[in-house]
Formats: sequence, structure tokens, C-alpha cells
Amino acid sequence: MIPHSDIVFGSLVPKGPFINVSVLSAGDHPVSVASFLSLDIVRKVLPERYESACGCRPRAVVGCARGYLGDRFVAIGDAAVSRLYKDGIGSALLTARQAARTVVEHGFSRLDFQRFYEPVCRNIRRDNAWGRRLFSLNQRTKDFRVFLLAQHRLISDEQNNARSRRPFTRAAWGMFTGSYSYRSIASMSLNPLSLAKLLPVMVRDSRRNFVQKSPEYPRRLYVGKRRVLILGSGFGGTYTLRHLVRRLNRNENVETTMVSNENFFLFSPLLHEVAMGGVETRHIAYPLRRLHWRDRFNFVQAEVEKIELEQRRVITSQGVLEYDYLVIALGSVTAAPPFEPGRNSIMFTLKTLHDAIFMRNHIIGVFERAALEKDPDRRRQLLTFVVSGAGYTGVQVVTELSDFIQRTLMRFYKTVTREDVRIVLVETEPKIMADLHTKLGAYAMKYLVRSGIEIRMRSRVTAVREGAVEINREETIPTNTLIWVAGVKSNPTVARMQVARDSLGRVSVDQYLEVPGFPGVYAVGDCASFEDERTGHPIPPRAHTGVRQAKIAARNILAEIRGYEKRPYRYSQSGEVVSLGASRAVFRFHGLRVYGFPAKVIWLVAYSSLVTGAYNRLRIISDWVLSRMFGRDTTYLRLDD
Repeated sequence: MIPHSDIVFGSLVPKGPFINVSVLSAGDHPVSVASFLSLDIVRKVLPERYESACGCRPRAVVGCARGYLGDRFVAIGDAAVSRLYKDGIGSALLTARQAARTVVEHGFSRLDFQRFYEPVCRNIRRDNAWGRRLFSLNQRTKDFRVFLLAQHRLISDEQNNARSRRPFTRAAWGMFTGSYSYRSIASMSLNPLSLAKLLPVMVRDSRRNFVQKSPEYPRRLYVGKRRVLILGSGFGGTYTLRHLVRRLNRNENVETTMVSNENFFLFSPLLHEVAMGGVETRHIAYPLRRLHWRDRFNFVQAEVEKIELEQRRVITSQGVLEYDYLVIALGSVTAAPPFEPGRNSIMFTLKTLHDAIFMRNHIIGVFERAALEKDPDRRRQLLTFVVSGAGYTGVQVVTELSDFIQRTLMRFYKTVTREDVRIVLVETEPKIMADLHTKLGAYAMKYLVRSGIEIRMRSRVTAVREGAVEINREETIPTNTLIWVAGVKSNPTVARMQVARDSLGRVSVDQYLEVPGFPGVYAVGDCASFEDERTGHPIPPRAHTGVRQAKIAARNILAEIRGYEKRPYRYSQSGEVVSLGASRAVFRFHGLRVYGFPAKVIWLVAYSSLVTGAYNRLRIISDWVLSRMFGRDTTYLRLDD
């Protein structure tokens, strides 16, 4: 809506390499397209250079014909009545269809047409009356600056919220395209609920006392294809893809590509369940090509070898990919231990699906050998398990391991006694799960002790030898199993980037999750170093953090494409939930704390709701139920490597 002009409505619609320009004006001196494009408010959003491709100057019917029916005669479409200014094709369809139905079913006399055909034309005329009122109201209010800014702001907010009813967006689009009847447009935009949204915005904008003569648009329209490149298929990458592609309009001509060395989304919070036989391996892996809106993005299975921010390109094992917007979500890798594991290492990590299968095979394998071992010392060495790291992952692994052994494996290996099994948890901090609420941590500590798990606080693994683990350079524990879950660090490809990074190799980002100095480049999840305002330290890497950051990154990319204001990311520690084996957990939400089995139910509901795909979700839930009824899986899956 152009203030102080004879233009009723003007629009700029980007379509590929073109911009469709439509201008609606009335009166003795119609406004040309050239005059429309020369207005300041229009020039500010047009590309700096463009050329005219083609154009036309049609006339629109604004009234209803007289004498459009008689005996054996009826006029249809524009010759009879058409929608005011717009939708001549739709009006032609309605009138032609009703005229044909009248002739076939009733007759072709004047009386037949008056009874069965004229009511359709009368309804269109009545709707046009609503249209004249709306256009008259539009003409009066568009010169009112506060109203114009408030409507622009409301439409922008509606575009950012895909789940809203969008009354003002639909009203503006319906006025221009004829997608809705004028009566329904009036109902959408003038009802009490819509006015209740409009008035507060008008009051707020009037207080700001704007001084410019026309509303300022954040950026110019972009013509041509824009390329969004997402690196990584973890929580950050997959959820960025999901939020982005379902909100993109096909006319925006955005090409979205995901690059990952795996063709599935791995639900990594359940890796410890897979490693301990509680969940079947494939059920936590969701194929990316089965995602909704899969026709709206490309997938490239490749290794990311180098990210060149200056040249705005990414080098992969399948070639070079250029981008306009980049989302770095390559995740993290297990932090290397401060010692050399050795060739015949007994150390196992838990970061990939292969790690989980390999760990389960090893645990079942040592029980198979222990069942045949005659030497008590050798049997005890085989059945001693050391877990290094008592963070969230470490505690969940050690409790699942204890349940796996006590509730399942002990039933099938009769020669093995409870005295033969030893589980040791090693932690450098003075408490387990240092970031967890104190009371939740105390409950978890008591449960670990009650389960027979030895806990070594303020300790660290200092060396690993074949058949033994050294702790604090003082104590040697004979064992064939060291599970190393003592922290993570950023992906090596990310750690090599020539940008500001933290001690874990994560890329420093601003409040919008954008890499400073490189517009259009975002980092989320375990790759991003985001500073907590309350503590001044980078926030810890968590799956739920990656999910929330992905949503903000996708919104900010859309904001840049569409010219909206970007939204900052707000970190919150409002909730915590940690599983403690098969039937217990701890949960906190603000001041509410839940322990034991009720917390486990909350954990099951929360994590199952995050699993992608109804098939995987149902299979995981059924795995949980069946493993509680019949025990965990003890199948040894031989791996070639």
C-alpha cells in the first residue's frame, strides 16, 4: 500500500530470475508501472540493477452488466458480472458452470435463468459491495503512517510463525489475488480478535515517534537462486533442515543441501541403550531421505574436508559446494585421553552406532570367555569394567551396564557369580554430573552406591596397558574393558577453521548464532561456542541445546531471505532429566523435582517425542516394553573390523 498515491494496490513477487510487478489503480489518470517503480518506497526494495522483460496494461471490470439474460440467451463471465478488480477467470468458471447446469437441468427461458442463474451473479455483486468497502477503507487508512507500519509489522510476525492463523497475511494476499471472497477477507481482518492484535501494535508504534516518511524495509529483494548448505546430520543439522524446508516458499527459489558422511539421523541420546541391548540398533537411525518435504532439499553423502569461509565454499570428498548461507553442524568427537591407548587397546568409546555395536559385542564376548575361564583371578579381570567420566553420558552408561549385567547376563551365564563382577566409575570432579542440581546429583549418587558401583571421585585414568588400567599413577586395576566417555571436543574439520574458537575447538558465535565477520554463516550444536550471560562461560554441549539452536538458525536464515529482523538465541536451563538404568531417573523443571520411576516415565515420554519418524518412535517404545518383559538382547553380531 503506497501512501499518498492513486495506487490501490501494488506488489512485487520474486519468481526465479524475475520479479512480477502488478499495479492496481483507478481514476482518470491511472498510475503506470514505470511510475510505480520510481517511487522511493519501491526503489528501496528493488535490486539496484534490473531491466524490463515484458508487460501489459489490462482493464478490470468494476461493475455488473444489465440485460445479461433472456429467453434462450445468457451472458457469462465478464460479459455478465466479475469479481471486483480480480479473479475474472474464477468468476467466468462460476457463471459458466451455473449457466450450463440451468440449461441442462431446468431450461433456457428467462424465468429459468432468473430463478437458477441470476442468484449466482447476485452473490458476486454482493461480494463486490464488500470489496468496495474494503478498498475504500484501504484508500483512507494507507495514508495513516502508524496503521501502515503496524500492518507491515503484523504481517512480518505472521510470516515468522507458521502455526498462526495469519489473518492479515491472508487478507492482504486475498485483496490482491482474489484467493478469498471479499466478505471472508472482511471477516478475517475486521473481527474483534484481529483488531485486538492490531490496536496494541499501533499504540506501540505511535509511541516510537518515527520520523521517516515511508516505512523502512530491512533489505532489497533478491532475484535468483540462493543456496543454503547444511553440514552434518545430527540434531543441529537435521532440525535446521526440518524447520527451514517446511517454511520455505517454492517461489523464493532457495536450494537447500545437506552434506553428511551418514545417510541417517542418529538419535545419539539412546546410544547407551543400544550398547546395553535395550534398543535394537537400527531403531535409533532414521534415513534422511525419508524426512518430510524430501523433495525440497538435496542430500550429499560425503566427508567434509575443508570449510573455506573467505571463498564461501566447502570442499568435500564428492567435490566443491558453494553457498550463500552455511550452517555448520558437524557435531563433536570423543575427547582424546591424555595417554596412548596402545595397539591392543581395551578402551571403548560411545559416539557412533558402530561404537555401540562394538561395545555390546565386547561385553557379551567377555562373558562368553569368563563362563569358560577356570582361573578366578582371570575371570574377575574379564568381568571388571571401568567407566571413565561421570557426566550425563557416563552415569547413564554405567547404570545401564549394571542393569544389563545384573538383570540379563547373569541369568544366562550360570558359572558367573555376582562376586566376579566389578564396575568402577572414575571422575576427576568432586561430584558426579557437576552441572546437575545438587539434590538430583545426591539421589543419583546414592543409587549408584546401592547398585554396587565403585565410585572414585577426584581421580583420573592415567595409563592403559594390556589387561590393566592405572588410576592416579598409584592404583592398577586388572580389567579388559575401559569405557571412555570423559568429554567431547569439536569436529576436527571445525577446529581447523581460521576463526575464533574456544578450548574445545568450537566456533564462537554471536547472539544470533552467526559467526562474527562472516555474514550468513551459522554454527549450532556441539560446533558452536555460545557464551552463557549468567556465568560468562560457553554453554555445555547437549542434544536439546542443538534442537533449540537449530530452530533459531533456520528462522534467522529465513529472516535474511525475507527481510525480517533476526531473533537472538536465549539459553535456558529450565529442565534436566537423566536416566538411571531400566526403571529410575531424575527430573527437574524449574522448582519441580521428580525421582525414581515417575521420573523414568517422564524421561521415556520426553525422549520418545524427540525421536524422528512414527515408525522409529513405535519401535523404540516396543523395544523398551519387550526388554523389560523378556530381558535385553544378548546377540553377538560379529564385525569384520
